[in-house]
Amino acid sequence: MDLVEKNKILLEDTILNEPAADYEKAETDLLKDALNRSYTERFLMTTRLYKIQLTLARQKLLTSLTTLVNSFLPWIFSMKK
Repeated sequence: MDLVEKNKILLEDTILNEPAADYEKAETDLLKDALNRSYTERFLMTTRLYKIQLTLARQKLLTSLTTLVNSFLPWIFSMKK
């Protein structure tokens, strides 16, 4: 066996023997941590998420407006001739 085949077998064994992720426990831990937070911390986190959501919504609007303007630019410049 050459080195490539040995590495391939080792990689396959590693992937097959990895423990399964415990998503339910991780989710439960996150919920327990959230319950331990104060109302002020919850409010600040919610406010931060809301601001991020507004920023992303504006960005989406600006992106669509930019695309619209860029699609009409050749037409506008062709009219000046």
